[in-house]
Amino acid sequence: PLLAMDADAVKTSALALVPDESAWPAIQALRSAHDKQVKIWPPHINILYPFVLEKAFDVARQRLIEALRDVGLIRLRFARKSNFGAVAFLVPESDEDPNLARLHAACSDAFGELPHPCHAFQPHLTIGQFDSESACKAFLDTCPPLQLEVSAQVCLLARDTMKHPFRIVSRLVFDELNRCSFAPGDSRPYTPASGTEALVGGRMSPGPACDYYQISRSHIRFFFKVSTEAFKGTDPGVSSDGAPRRTLFVVDKSGSMGCHYEEVKAAVRYMTGAAEGTDHVLEFILYGSSAICAHACDVLSSSPSGGTSFGAAFRAITEYIARYPMGTILTVVFMTDGHDTRTQNLPAEKHAFVDFLKTCGRQTTIHAIGFTPLHNRGALEEMCKMGSSEGMYRYADGRDSGLEARFAEMFDFADVNIKTSLRIGGTELPCSGQDCGGGEARFDLLLPRAFLADDSPCGVEVCRVSIGSGEVTLKAVAPDPMFSIRCVDEMEISTQSDLDSAQRALAEVLPQKAPKILRQEVIDAKGLAQARLDKYHQLFAQGARSALAATGGNLAAELSSLRHEATFSKARRARAMAQRATTNASSVALMDQLLQALPPPSEEELADLKAKELSCTLSGDTAVEVLRDTKRDFMVFALRVRRPEDVIDAPTMLELQQVLSGIYSNEAFRMGAEYAVRSAGPEQAHGGFAGTAKQPAALGNEVGLFRGPDGQQMNACLPLYISAEHFARVRVQIKPILGYFFTLDPLGYKGDQTIALYGILGSMLCFRAGMGLGSDKKDFCGAWADWVIEDFTKLCAGIRPVALEYLEKGSFGGAPRGDLLDDFMRSPAGRTKERVTSLSVVIGWAASVGSELSKQFYMVFVEELWRRNFTCLYKGQPREPIVEVLERLLYGASADDGASGKDALEADDPARNRAAKDREFAQWACYLRGECPKKMADEMRKRYGSGPRVGPEVEGLASADAAYSPRTLLLYEDAPEYFDKIVEAELEKICHHNAFTAALYEGRPFGEGFMGSEKRLMLIQALQFVGNDVVNEAVEKHRYLDTFSCLTSSNGQEHDRTAESCICGQLHERFEQHRKERFSACVEQRNALRTAQRILASSSLDAFFGRCAVSCPTRGGSVFECLVALLCAGGIVNGSPAPLLLEKVQAVLTGKLDGVPVIAEGSSWACCPRETARRLQEVVGEEAFAKIELLMNGTWGHVYRESDIPNRHGHCNSNPNEQLVVSFQASAWPQLEADLLPFYRLMNRFM
Repeated sequence: PLLAMDADAVKTSALALVPDESAWPAIQALRSAHDKQVKIWPPHINILYPFVLEKAFDVARQRLIEALRDVGLIRLRFARKSNFGAVAFLVPESDEDPNLARLHAACSDAFGELPHPCHAFQPHLTIGQFDSESACKAFLDTCPPLQLEVSAQVCLLARDTMKHPFRIVSRLVFDELNRCSFAPGDSRPYTPASGTEALVGGRMSPGPACDYYQISRSHIRFFFKVSTEAFKGTDPGVSSDGAPRRTLFVVDKSGSMGCHYEEVKAAVRYMTGAAEGTDHVLEFILYGSSAICAHACDVLSSSPSGGTSFGAAFRAITEYIARYPMGTILTVVFMTDGHDTRTQNLPAEKHAFVDFLKTCGRQTTIHAIGFTPLHNRGALEEMCKMGSSEGMYRYADGRDSGLEARFAEMFDFADVNIKTSLRIGGTELPCSGQDCGGGEARFDLLLPRAFLADDSPCGVEVCRVSIGSGEVTLKAVAPDPMFSIRCVDEMEISTQSDLDSAQRALAEVLPQKAPKILRQEVIDAKGLAQARLDKYHQLFAQGARSALAATGGNLAAELSSLRHEATFSKARRARAMAQRATTNASSVALMDQLLQALPPPSEEELADLKAKELSCTLSGDTAVEVLRDTKRDFMVFALRVRRPEDVIDAPTMLELQQVLSGIYSNEAFRMGAEYAVRSAGPEQAHGGFAGTAKQPAALGNEVGLFRGPDGQQMNACLPLYISAEHFARVRVQIKPILGYFFTLDPLGYKGDQTIALYGILGSMLCFRAGMGLGSDKKDFCGAWADWVIEDFTKLCAGIRPVALEYLEKGSFGGAPRGDLLDDFMRSPAGRTKERVTSLSVVIGWAASVGSELSKQFYMVFVEELWRRNFTCLYKGQPREPIVEVLERLLYGASADDGASGKDALEADDPARNRAAKDREFAQWACYLRGECPKKMADEMRKRYGSGPRVGPEVEGLASADAAYSPRTLLLYEDAPEYFDKIVEAELEKICHHNAFTAALYEGRPFGEGFMGSEKRLMLIQALQFVGNDVVNEAVEKHRYLDTFSCLTSSNGQEHDRTAESCICGQLHERFEQHRKERFSACVEQRNALRTAQRILASSSLDAFFGRCAVSCPTRGGSVFECLVALLCAGGIVNGSPAPLLLEKVQAVLTGKLDGVPVIAEGSSWACCPRETARRLQEVVGEEAFAKIELLMNGTWGHVYRESDIPNRHGHCNSNPNEQLVVSFQASAWPQLEADLLPFYRLMNRFM
């Protein structure tokens, strides 16, 4: 029998089906990202694995020829993907042999002696392994479609060891008479390059030279590959000289391991399976109160019990090492989850162990794994330095199979690690490399330059290094991003300062500077380095919070009990919170000292407070008792807020929803909050972080800590001023107060929160003044509102020195500056979104200053308000509608003449179509639907012909042959009524967003209080600089002129002509220059807008149908984009609302009206951008929009041929491939719920 020579099948050989190499590039492109075995296995489908030893292949070939003589040439099709849990694979399909069942049965019968798997055979070509099944499915969902039809051959595969790549030893081939035989394969080991070179045009990666060195002021990196032959006789750890690799795992089996001991067993199963058939020998020591040498089976059958004795473990390791001859290389992996509890004299045991390692004559390396936060990290790090060369320390956190992963990581490292020495000149240094298989070893060494002293290369000439018995010549290469990442990886981090330095160094690494083909590698390496630093951030933050809790007796410690443990959608936010915790914790002790140093309140102040009769609604404590009996407590007022996750980075994103009645002592409020968090949970108590700005989540009506005197739920509080002595203690504690208010973490403070505090005041002022169009409803008004705002304004005025200090540092907005209001008034550079994230901050700051607001302030504020609201309105839309309005504001009614080169529109009004023309398009719609009488249909065909894009001609368009003619810039006085009408129509589009501040500033956001000429100039400025990128560029190039400065001369008198010459003249020159250079493009863009306006202005749905069929039958192109932009802007054309607006919005979204296709063959707009959907909802109303959503259905994905003839796989539009096409009902974007509308309104009013 075949297996008489060898009792068991081995994993160093396989019988597999290998696709033709012409298909490898596409398959390897999928495998290279996620398949851990891409460097070991060629693309293959295993038939029998494990298989017989390579020396038995001669007999195997004879059996296979006999068994497969009737199989014939095998053709495979790869069109589907699937998964086994977390493993993704391609599904091979064969019309001749479904599921390859016949092939597998023939092979299995030929080798009946081999063990058969318990599961049924399912052919698959693995393309990736993932951390979880959900991650695997996410990859498959986003994977591009694959269609491959190739031939495949039955092959015998073999490899030298488990870590070496396979060789294709033999291939089964068929001649012209369909007779089978085996042909020789390739004696060389498989390399991924054979399948991936085609992906880069047959060229190798344009990275650094194969052997090179890089040098900086502090470090030097050597990268090279050498043959393992160089280590023969010099390194017993290299398998080429016959010595096996030996790794000893010293496992803590004390009772404290508990359920986590199963992770140890899982890791042992993985390691023993991977080491099977290789030269890597695994041995174990189990220790608790005592220690014993064990085999893998002993570990798998053991259970945790007893105490922990490091001394017993040291003695067992000593006995193990002593069994091997001098010069043997041994690797020890030591694991524990705690401290020594049983060794009587641990220092003596440790000293004896170190002495033995120094004198034993064996090359030992000790790695350590610390499990759970209770372990003695210092002892393990010391243990890593006891061997001949320093080992690695790794921490397993007890979550997500962390212990199993750390054991596997140590095994994989030991499996390929090579220990040797590197010689440069007269300097010899120990180093480690990696056995790549195929007789090659790879070294990537980063050393401090100080280690080399005078032998350090200069960075220009070649450098020669000796390693083992060989010598390598290295070329000098400039440092690249990978060099910088390696430097960060090697940094020793023991303090917060070390961590900050490493974080700064990593932030300077720019992956986009790397060659394109290496960019993903740099991105991945930077991500791994950042993940390592993030663990340090969390570790230091945890230490800071633990120290804070231990000290107690301060506000930060008390609020820490209410800290919300959030899982952020972006890792950088968790990192930012950890950094703040470490930084802010250091100031807590000083804060307590300052509080203790505050003088007691005077009798006079206590008398004044008593007269105010202020008392806590919860506890009944008066303000006098709070001040007199404590050093830290203070009075607060309650609010209801919504915290999107963005407040971590941008605290002005916090949404103030309501100011509630009643005042409280902070101590009573905190105790009430603690009870609410314990009883209802944090999400129900304070709401946590409700979504993000891009994906908002509503705050439920029942969310709140408790109800106030007015019956409303509250979830936040802010301090009051009350008196100078009261404010003094508030000022000392302002950082933890604001940190908790904004981030639900008292150590989450950053200086931006001080600025955002003025935004809260600004919103309160707008609430009191009243919001909304035509509504006098005020939820926050009366004597209570007046008192709270007056008191809170005093507090904000008292905090101004703290805010000014922060502004002077340049941390807010990116540049040092003084008073925020002065900077805002001085020039447009101080008004950008980067400098002032929210205009509510300006409102609050101006109120805290207390000065009377000037006309300059109103003009500057309103112009910026308009600009931000127009930016929100036109976000993601084409600029042509904006350009048209600007041209009308510059040139009056003659703007249309200049756009076309002649009086193209004559008496036509884009807001109102000719009735005759609309009837013509309506008849065309009837013709397309087949509703015309035969005679009329014949006339229509004769008049317009047949084919795509035929039909009536759109009226009022400019000729493509029109010639450029200059336009004349008008002054306001030339056409005041016309300009006022344009201004009024444009402001109507953003009237809803301007309403929030209108009552506070006496209607000025609506344009009231400004002259017509001023409003014209302000609107021109707001429109021409729509978009944050546009305004930033204009400020940088000094193109954004200050409107008020242009209107006012040095003697204070206004000069409209001068302002118009400056502002309008500059824009006029840019427009005319652009028209001269690209006149035909300007005509084309304006025609697209004109066409969209005509479509929107259609007087009937039939006319709308006909115009869409002619000008935008599909969703795409400039006409459709302009149509959507006009709809999002309110469906207004030249100041007039479009008729049948709701029906037209429905047609654009659903593609049909009354079941009749109108756009895109009646398919729904499945991929409509969320922002566009939100604006359309605002236009038609939430109830009408919800009805439209319910009408949306269709398919999203692959589109087949229009004829609906099935392809070779039997799929067509009526019978699509379910993996390529998704059917849906209602809209594809998340439904915008009605309770989110207040949030949208609030977010948009200051954009």
